[in-house]
Amino acid sequence: MKQQYLGDISRESGKSVSTVSKVLRGCGGVDPDTRETILCTVARMNLPSYEPKMSDIYAILPDNPKFFWHQAYEAIKQSTLPIQLKIFSALRGDNGYLISQYVEEAVAAGARVLIISAHINETLQARLAELACSMLVIQFCEYTPISNTFFVGSNGFETGKALADSLQVEGDRPLNIGVLRMRLSQGSEQRLDGFLNALPSSVRLFSVERPSNPELYASQLARAIDALGVPLDYLFCFDGMTTAACEAIYKLRAKMQTRLLGFEYPPMAQKHMEAGRIAALAVQNPDEQMRTALSLAEEYLRKRIYPDHKMNYVGTEILLGGVQ
Repeated sequence: MKQQYLGDISRESGKSVSTVSKVLRGCGGVDPDTRETILCTVARMNLPSYEPKMSDIYAILPDNPKFFWHQAYEAIKQSTLPIQLKIFSALRGDNGYLISQYVEEAVAAGARVLIISAHINETLQARLAELACSMLVIQFCEYTPISNTFFVGSNGFETGKALADSLQVEGDRPLNIGVLRMRLSQGSEQRLDGFLNALPSSVRLFSVERPSNPELYASQLARAIDALGVPLDYLFCFDGMTTAACEAIYKLRAKMQTRLLGFEYPPMAQKHMEAGRIAALAVQNPDEQMRTALSLAEEYLRKRIYPDHKMNYVGTEILLGGVQ
């Protein structure tokens, strides 16, 4: 919101400009009655109406077809809001520089809303925290704790818990579950914690080393599982299902009855679910998440009010696979 509008609201509500700014940016540390006074003041003031500009919203998304971009794009195409869509390669290791370039392009163009889905390094975290003081910054799907930014996506802990709750325990035999060790991102830590917290005490957990060579993935995974000395019922991939893991389980189906548990987005995993290689899959709805993000952006652009909640969780569906 422009500085003169903050001043108008401050005079009308009798609250300081800094307090008004905090309330409209959704910051904590403000007395509830003061917050209510300011929001009511904004609602009744006759501020200039919103006139859409092509540079109002910048959305920065990855291009990986195994990820969610294509589903999120449908919500963008159907929106009447002015949106500048910027795509970076999710398959390249140097995309951090390109993402930063897009952010600065949005700033130079006078963007008022930034929707971004990416793994964010420390430098970009600091920059987004700075920008969040003057624009609405929404993290879409990939969450990183950044001051004054907002998040639309799934609750990692709850989806991990839902996956664990989906397991069928038959008879008295304890389940043997392998956890495929991977790089832990913020979201995957929450997924793993939720999954482990919801497992019954009878479950036996085993750490499985992640194969390092994509070309030898199946054979390396087989050796890692064989080294455990016990048959695994499930292999839990908490940092995202991979084609390699699915294919490896398929190749090894004659030797073991292991089935996958994990997080991913159709259609990549759909054929593996139909074939029974995947027992349970946590699937986000990127279309619904993007629509939520855009509705928050429109609320901000039209009423100059930040979202009520820092976290806007959109549920995750748990899909159960067939019998192997």
